[in-house]
Amino acid sequence: MRRPWPVVLNTGAYTAEIFRTALLSLPRGLIEASQACGLSVWSTFRHVKFPLAVRQALPAYSSEVAIIVKESSLASTITVLEITGYAKRLMSETFAIMDIFIITSAFYLMMNVISLTSLKLIERKLSFGK
Repeated sequence: MRRPWPVVLNTGAYTAEIFRTALLSLPRGLIEASQACGLSVWSTFRHVKFPLAVRQALPAYSSEVAIIVKESSLASTITVLEITGYAKRLMSETFAIMDIFIITSAFYLMMNVISLTSLKLIERKLSFGK
């Protein structure tokens, strides 16, 4: 039985790279200013670096969330019985192949739209006002 570890490792690597580049993109002056104000390394990370890095990483991470939702159907063909697996079982029981494919694709589309809309709202809330 195959495991979904390649999918998990790939997603984890991309997510780590997204947040790493977001942290590296922060202006050096902000970190120096927080240190000049007497903040500790942990306080600098918690109050300065992390909130700004999340704002920087959110657009790229929202794309990664869409990829994760799409790869969950791939994981079903490997090991996990989830939406696509249930759809296959329903197709073998009812023989309504097109109906089930349309419902399944609509469900995946709904999951993507909800997750991407939520991330877009969070991104808009965390962005600096214009």
